[in-house]
Amino acid sequence: MGEIGVEHPESRGEILLCKAQQGGDDAFADIVRAHEPIVFGIALRALRQLILRAETRAPAASASTVDDRSELLARYDGKDQE
Repeated sequence: MGEIGVEHPESRGEILLCKAQQGGDDAFADIVRAHEPIVFGIALRALRQLILRAETRAPAASASTVDDRSELLARYDGKDQE
């Protein structure tokens, strides 16, 4: 048996989900915050793939175009904040 007052991660997630489904804004916000890094990473990968596909289909890109795209990726990747 578990300790009193200690929740398992699964039960906490289930509780948040139930509260969010019942209209609990705070519970929904907690769920969004918990999954935000995963969703952001997926979106960033999709953006990179689109850029790479565009580069392979387009004629040779100028150096400034490549620099602009690299700067865009760095900005969304958080590398410009180093």
